[in-house]
Amino acid sequence: MVEVSGRHDKSHGEGGFIRKKAKRDIEKGYTTKQMAAKLRRFADCLEQGKQFQIRIAGERILVPADATLNIEHERGKTMEKVEFQYK
Repeated sequence: MVEVSGRHDKSHGEGGFIRKKAKRDIEKGYTTKQMAAKLRRFADCLEQGKQFQIRIAGERILVPADATLNIEHERGKTMEKVEFQYK
């Protein structure tokens, strides 16, 4: 399993006021071809120093160009998980 996750706590609402986003924990499955295309777009943005934008379950997510990136590996009794994260 490969997951891309991140943290983005606030966004600008109407009138430029900062509003806090609701907590959310969603997993969205993709075909191998779809995932490869998304990762390719993400890699291109990283290399070009641009922000990455993706829509997940109807919400637009922005990964800033200067985001801190890491890879997390978790292992349990019955599964392993790799997460590509930004903060």
